[in-house]
Amino acid sequence: MDTTPKSSTTLDDCTLIMREAINGAGIALADTMMAQDLLQQGKLVAPFSARHTYPAGIYLHQRRSIGNKPGTGLFQDWLLSEVEDHKRVMAIA
Repeated sequence: MDTTPKSSTTLDDCTLIMREAINGAGIALADTMMAQDLLQQGKLVAPFSARHTYPAGIYLHQRRSIGNKPGTGLFQDWLLSEVEDHKRVMAIA
């Protein structure tokens, strides 16, 4: 059986990839952080329960001059909390 697709499109923008999958253009490999809401709304379906962490991780980079401004620590704490909530919801170790 030949499994080679008759045609294909390669996209490198996660938003476009998910939009095309929602529109029925095929399957998408997407970052769960970008796809979480669409998965929860049922607009996207994950055919497998396996989730994988990105080995390089997620990094927050800020200029040194920003580090001491009021609210910077609050933002960083909020952002890291959002990432941890996402991992819990998506069952990512």
